[in-house]
Amino acid sequence: RGLGGLAAVVAISFLTYPNEGFDLSHGQVTTWQVWYYAWCTALSTGLGAVPFWCTRNPSKLLLGLANATAAGMMISASVGLVVHGAKQSVLKTVGAIAFGWVFMYVAKLWLDQHEEMMESLTTKGIKWTEWRRMILVVFVMTLHSFAEGVGIGVSFGGSGDG
Repeated sequence: RGLGGLAAVVAISFLTYPNEGFDLSHGQVTTWQVWYYAWCTALSTGLGAVPFWCTRNPSKLLLGLANATAAGMMISASVGLVVHGAKQSVLKTVGAIAFGWVFMYVAKLWLDQHEEMMESLTTKGIKWTEWRRMILVVFVMTLHSFAEGVGIGVSFGGSGDG
């Protein structure tokens, strides 16, 4: 099963490599180049999980280091996006930040309000509090991946002035 997945990743990486490579000097960006950059970010996401694939019970130190590394990268990327967005439109940037915060707040409220129903989903010894955290993490990461894809598209489809 693992080797089949690895073979699929290698095949997709090889077969979809853009003919132009990563040369952007000609000023024209192809759809395949944008897709390939997005593919590379997806591979990076998978690589971030590799240390946890190697151990069943990660130590608190490993978890702490992983959380700190992820937080540092996300904070620096977020600051960069906010600065870039504010250069375009402060109002839209503040509105988008507020929308994201409200969306996550409402999602958490919904999970809290449906706690009794969700507790019945306790499976294989996993408690609802653990389920809730897993659901939020997967949900946030899914939305994050969508936003990352939009960011990649915007970076290539922008006005070219920044």
